[in-house]
Amino acid sequence: MSRLPTVGSDNNDWGNVLNDFLSVSLDTDGTIKSTAVSTKANITDLNPKAISYIVAVLFSNPQGFVMPETTINTATVFTVDSTGAISGTGGTVTLKADGATTPTFSGFTKINDSDDYLVTLNAYNLVMFYYDGVRYWYTIKTVSA
Repeated sequence: MSRLPTVGSDNNDWGNVLNDFLSVSLDTDGTIKSTAVSTKANITDLNPKAISYIVAVLFSNPQGFVMPETTINTATVFTVDSTGAISGTGGTVTLKADGATTPTFSGFTKINDSDDYLVTLNAYNLVMFYYDGVRYWYTIKTVSA
């Protein structure tokens, strides 16, 4: 069964392990395999605002994570991937606004004193994720406008 590389134990083989994992759902040209997607439901039938980009947030690395800076310019959904989740883990991503699009956070609870996502063109929003063993949390801090 394919798996993601394990930090500290896949030395000199992590690339092969990662490629094997990705080959389950992606063709060699990077497109999604037709067998990797169910044809039973059309997501646009369920949600009139078509989802263009889904980001699975993993909580299985005890050292946390930092996602690369991303410009939000399509309908983007950040969703929880609870596989192997470790209590006390979390991470961050800096999102650059496009002036029109606001991301959504599925499966997360927003922390009360969080800023709202600033959609102003080229505004930077720091999103922090955290898993406390019970709930998956997120907060937004506007870094610059």
